[in-house]
Amino acid sequence: MNKLLFEKFTSKILTAGPILQFLLIVGCNNVHFYSSNQPSYNNLFTLINLVGTLSLFAWMYSIAYVANFHIVEKEQKFEKTKLLEGCIILFFFLDAAMTFFDFPINRIELSGIYFTYNEPFIMSAVYVFTCIFSIIYVAKILIYAETHKEVSFGGYYKTALLLFFPIVGIWLISSRLEKLKHIVIKEEEEEPQTNAGEFDREKYMETINSERTLTKIEYKCKEGILAIYQEYPQPNIGEKAFLNNKKAGNGKYKIGFMSCITVEDGRVLKLGMF
Repeated sequence: MNKLLFEKFTSKILTAGPILQFLLIVGCNNVHFYSSNQPSYNNLFTLINLVGTLSLFAWMYSIAYVANFHIVEKEQKFEKTKLLEGCIILFFFLDAAMTFFDFPINRIELSGIYFTYNEPFIMSAVYVFTCIFSIIYVAKILIYAETHKEVSFGGYYKTALLLFFPIVGIWLISSRLEKLKHIVIKEEEEEPQTNAGEFDREKYMETINSERTLTKIEYKCKEGILAIYQEYPQPNIGEKAFLNNKKAGNGKYKIGFMSCITVEDGRVLKLGMF
């Protein structure tokens, strides 16, 4: 997904915190005022609703970007990333257009139930479909980041409901994004090769200790954001390194005052000083 769009704009909604997110997304999207003389939005309230539309778009896009970031760090891939991004962006522009411009309203009757929509009908139809697909795919990519598995409707519908009703979802999804920072990684090691009946204690202990809890630590360097999954406060040889949402390339990276690491094949090769 577009890194520049996330860093320059949509990421601000995550740093705002759940309370401000609630005010911007829920509050601004539900402020309506109609004049008795002119049955249309007051300009001030139209702008407030646009702020809500922008906030909702930024929130959904940021959830998808953060989830995809963690998926890529685990060297996996969510197949529908481009479709997801396109749905969210199109949904935002259609929502903004319907909020800002005074499109005529029409309604249809289906089995005694009336549905209202903005003309032209094709715009309203595309708006509904992009909204549904955006919610579905954001829910799926968030769950994929958490479980690294594709899920059916029964596995993602609860998360989709949280996105559809942000009045509750803001708080719960915020905590889930925070949990993504702490991931248990199982380092796969080859099974110890021993002769029949022979017990190698050293290899046996290495196998037991191969499952470690690692924490993602980010470092700012001139190349961008370097993320290392560390067992301790300082990086160690063999730990995985990622640069700007991709496996870090071979080379030397400065991670602090007079401190640097050398990366080879996406892992820390050695520690050093500038």
